[in-house]
Amino acid sequence: SVIGAPFYVMAVAPGVVVRESLPDFLSGSEAADQRRAVGLDLSRVLGRIHRINWQPFVDAGIGRPSGYLERQVRRWVGQREGITAAVAAAGGTARQLPDYDAVRDWLIEMMPEPVEPALVHGDYKLDNVLVVPPSTDSAAHVSAVIDWEMATVGDPRADLGYLLSFWPEAGESFPLAELVTDADGFPTRSELVHEWEKTSGRDAGDTRWFVTLATWKLAILLEASYYRYLAGTADDPFFAKLDRGVPALLERAREVS
Repeated sequence: SVIGAPFYVMAVAPGVVVRESLPDFLSGSEAADQRRAVGLDLSRVLGRIHRINWQPFVDAGIGRPSGYLERQVRRWVGQREGITAAVAAAGGTARQLPDYDAVRDWLIEMMPEPVEPALVHGDYKLDNVLVVPPSTDSAAHVSAVIDWEMATVGDPRADLGYLLSFWPEAGESFPLAELVTDADGFPTRSELVHEWEKTSGRDAGDTRWFVTLATWKLAILLEASYYRYLAGTADDPFFAKLDRGVPALLERAREVS
């Protein structure tokens, strides 16, 4: 109604994105306390998001307050079926992914009971916030949350599980990417959950279902990218790694469940 097309408003915010390497103010043994501060603040910010009044978003047509988890599973089953159909239409056969089927069935069977809905970011992880360095009066912390395109109203535990799925601890690895949270000082996943519970005022319960859902979804999304690569419509060298990367993610999802 304003400019004749969908749009959103952004503001300039200070900070850096932390993805595959640490900025100087978070690197080195002397910055362990700053890494911990950032990790805990990341969880607190998510908790504050989940305390926001969600009703105005529903009134504006963003999300529905019930049925979120069922819709998530149904949507991603449909994504997988769409991949299979597209490959068949091109004269091929989609590869078998037994762990996909096993995890799908487990997610359907073990779906948690619904809770009070919340504003859900939909893609909440370390590299979707901006982080600012410590100053004389504050530790390093989150200055802004970015990439809200997946935002909706739903189960806040899905955001928490998504964050945890991208949070390897010391000695762990993540398929397809080098993530930084195994560095000394970053809080553990259980500490993130505790901080989220304190801030949101909610009980996380057993997070395994939500971590499994997040990992399974990512595998399905990347499987679509893999077939675009095989078809020659995407040439990112990263997609070549999905031959083994997608099965590795699905194996990780099955192990979590």
